[in-house]
Amino acid sequence: FNNMLISAIKGDELKATYDQYGSFTYVQDFVSELKKLVQNERYGIYHIVNSRRGNALEFANEIVRSVKSKSLIKEISISDSEKEGIKRSRSEVLIPSTEMRNWKDALKEHLSSIEYKTY
Repeated sequence: FNNMLISAIKGDELKATYDQYGSFTYVQDFVSELKKLVQNERYGIYHIVNSRRGNALEFANEIVRSVKSKSLIKEISISDSEKEGIKRSRSEVLIPSTEMRNWKDALKEHLSSIEYKTY
């Protein structure tokens, strides 16, 4: 996330996969949900993630739009990223164990809460 944000602020070209999906988690939301589980003495294994799946392309678009960047986003496939030595599953989506807000709303909140430095 930080590398993509810094690149977007600088106006660099971003590469983002369009055909690999995952679950995003905003740390503030994670901590809030974890605190509820502990307070209610709930034990076990939980997937604490923001709702809705997404891909890197959607994530990059949200960042570029939010910081009003002039960065161009190069859409790549997962097979293109594997050529660069990055091996990942096509789907890293988790089924959430708790109800949390959409990751796009969480990302917007986060981006509105930080100050952007000039790099």
